[in-house]
Amino acid sequence: MYGVSPAYFISRFGPAFSVGDVQTCLPDLIRLGFGAFQPEVYLGERIGAWQMGARTLGRTARDEGLVTTQFVAHFLLHEFGNSSVLRSNRYRNSVQRVIEIVFNIQNCPTIVVPIPRYEPETTELNDALLVADAYRRFENRIADMLEMVEAAGLRLGLEILPGSLVGGSEGFLHLADRLESASLGYCFDTGHAWSSHEQVLLIPGRLGKRIVGTHLCDNEGMENLSVRPGSGTIDWRLLTAALLGAGYTGSWDIEIGCAPELVESEYLTALRHLRGVRGEETKERYNDQTGSHHIVSG
Repeated sequence: MYGVSPAYFISRFGPAFSVGDVQTCLPDLIRLGFGAFQPEVYLGERIGAWQMGARTLGRTARDEGLVTTQFVAHFLLHEFGNSSVLRSNRYRNSVQRVIEIVFNIQNCPTIVVPIPRYEPETTELNDALLVADAYRRFENRIADMLEMVEAAGLRLGLEILPGSLVGGSEGFLHLADRLESASLGYCFDTGHAWSSHEQVLLIPGRLGKRIVGTHLCDNEGMENLSVRPGSGTIDWRLLTAALLGAGYTGSWDIEIGCAPELVESEYLTALRHLRGVRGEETKERYNDQTGSHHIVSG
């Protein structure tokens, strides 16, 4: 199955996109050949509207035959960026509200929280104890969120941005070990990992079943961009083989940031590229011969 990340909706409507905007896009996703999508609260000020509209969105998605693969609580990244926010407990109410939204959507198994670049205070630069304290608070926050999400019968996944306290995929495994958590998940954002100079092709084998979802995007390995798979320097044939070899059975969700007028062509081109490197060209050629713009999801 192929799907889209929240970047699809951001590209079409901007970061203030609403739950209603997402709902209007569902027929377009089906027409383009996608079978899944990732809802998201990008701005915290939108959370109330999402609470009210989540049930209708979930019902419409099910009626259309679309799967919600993971819910991205993007606004929660602001609870991890520096030591000041790590000393506050205001995040707990927001996490509970996200859990309520996911319950109302229904059949969405995972909540993903992005972990942003950490901006140290000046005093931390010369004091190892302050750095250690910040990491301890960070670790405790993840542990608390993990407990809250799992108590609701859901799974927590982390999307790791360059420069975060986690420190990439190996840091993620270290964190999971310290928390003694077999369930903490990893949202595989290929663009974040590639621009962090990680060995992207080795991540699926290292993380295996911890990969709860994907944000499949490309870049040149220097700047943290989310461009169309195949338009950067990631070797997608090898990467898709690595994901399949690691036993990944989830949705292949594409992430592209682009101008609104390019959304359809960019996502459709990316979908065809991924199908091609996975050896699925035959299905696509059949649809082209029948004159259909729709691509069968696999």
